[in-house]
Amino acid sequence: MKNIFLKSILLFFFGTQFLVANNIVNQGFIELKKENTLEALNLFTKACNNGAYSGCYNLGLIYFQGKKIEKNYPKAIESFTKACDQGHSKACYNLAYMYQKGLGVSKNLSKSIKLYEFTCNDNIAAGCYNLANMYKDGEGVNQDSLNAAQLYQKSCDLGHSKACYNLGIMYMGDDLFKKDYNKTLELFTRACEMNYGVACKEKTKLEESIK
Repeated sequence: MKNIFLKSILLFFFGTQFLVANNIVNQGFIELKKENTLEALNLFTKACNNGAYSGCYNLGLIYFQGKKIEKNYPKAIESFTKACDQGHSKACYNLAYMYQKGLGVSKNLSKSIKLYEFTCNDNIAAGCYNLANMYKDGEGVNQDSLNAAQLYQKSCDLGHSKACYNLGIMYMGDDLFKKDYNKTLELFTRACEMNYGVACKEKTKLEESIK
């Protein structure tokens, strides 16, 4: 009975702490809207330290973007890692990108791929797109056009314009696909409707060529 009582107290304590930390995150957003970056930074740091991992994510963004403060990639890595370790997909995506490009950390394509896979499985369109590019180019993995195409398709379906466009390019003829200009036109149209200017121009050219 005593153990149940102690567990109940602990659950109440940590639950209350989490709610307080999330409230601090909201205060941080308010300060960001006011362009009080340093105050937002302090609030996100406090929230992160108290278990609100959206606070860690937003702290990482401030350090990564360097708006009104100096960019600090190592601190961005630290913050994104804390959030990613708790399953924050957007933090994992940013972490994957930083490992891919070697920003604030030694380049680690293997780690980048694993993180992109996690984000793609969690329906982060950009994660699928970047992973597709890596498979298409053989960056850190064996080149695999079929896997790349499948990932472009998923990313396209999730609303990533460049994924639709790149998949359209593949349907213009490569080692995997036979030429299918109708499929290309369909994909360029989707990308154009997502306001990707390059796709709009190429769509117009293709329409004129197949009249």
